[in-house]
Amino acid sequence: MDRHRYILIVSLLLVTILLAAGCTARQQPAITIEEFPVCVDGARQGSPAISGNIIVWVDERSGDSDIYGYNMATRTEFPVCVAPGEQRDPRVSGDTIVWQDRRNGNWDIYGYDLVTMTEFPVCTREDAQVAPRVSGNLVLWLDGRTEKIASSGYNLEAGRRFPVSIPEHPPRQPFELSGKVIVWSYQGGIYGDIYGYNLESGTEFPIATGGYKDFVSIGGNTVVWLDSSPTLPLWEEPSKGDLVAYNLTTGEEYRLPRTFAYIFDPVVSGELVVWSDDRNDDRDIYGYDLVAEVEFPVCVREGRQTNPAVDGDIVVWVDDRNGNRDIYGAKISVKS
Repeated sequence: MDRHRYILIVSLLLVTILLAAGCTARQQPAITIEEFPVCVDGARQGSPAISGNIIVWVDERSGDSDIYGYNMATRTEFPVCVAPGEQRDPRVSGDTIVWQDRRNGNWDIYGYDLVTMTEFPVCTREDAQVAPRVSGNLVLWLDGRTEKIASSGYNLEAGRRFPVSIPEHPPRQPFELSGKVIVWSYQGGIYGDIYGYNLESGTEFPIATGGYKDFVSIGGNTVVWLDSSPTLPLWEEPSKGDLVAYNLTTGEEYRLPRTFAYIFDPVVSGELVVWSDDRNDDRDIYGYDLVAEVEFPVCVREGRQTNPAVDGDIVVWVDDRNGNRDIYGAKISVKS
């Protein structure tokens, strides 16, 4: 090989390496976390939920459990329901907040219209109704007697209830609703399978079966759950559960990088998956961007951070850094 040819080959090799290094560097996204307090009242707050600019939670400042809200656009806090008895498990979608309410002696479902600033009953039957879920104009809940999905839902636009066909593998624990699709973990024995149900077509469909799967969440076309099935030989470090994302449109399944930590309460909105785990011997909030394929800490402050909720690029959670349970939030920016 002559000297000029040798120099050419080496030069091309160096250019290739430098280009690859440059591409690798460009692929590292810039992640910005802008944290903010939502409610740091001296009482206990919990069970946050978010939709758009509205955050809601359970608040015990009155000595009982009530529902409060916060408007991020106006930076104002407001009471949603401070009626006698307990109010718990709030959910919000657009201009509607729903929750389970015990003012009448048993659990009922109530709602609040953010436009008219008025409260309304959703279902006040004698039997218990719990765990409401709302998406757009639809409200669904569990029948407290059977702990299965109730045989009717409520259409907010029409102002009336509508029948719900009970799926073949009915939810026996709180389900999640997005659009006209509900998802849940069906505990048919010692295992849990993930199922979905299309309210428009009245059809049930399997999403993931076999092994043990729970903590299911849905946001748009993406379903996320915790897979606690054993995946490693017993002599290797055991996994404490893997997060799995599934695209309802493409049918593609994607396993997030393993954390080897106990994972709690995964939630998803668009390409953003958020959860709480104990990798730091406490509970912290972590996130993962499905497009950028990068994991990042959302909040790893002193104390426990739990019960995350997410909508778009905003994450909210319960935080006890101040010695009691407060609500904090963060705006997430991931730029490639």
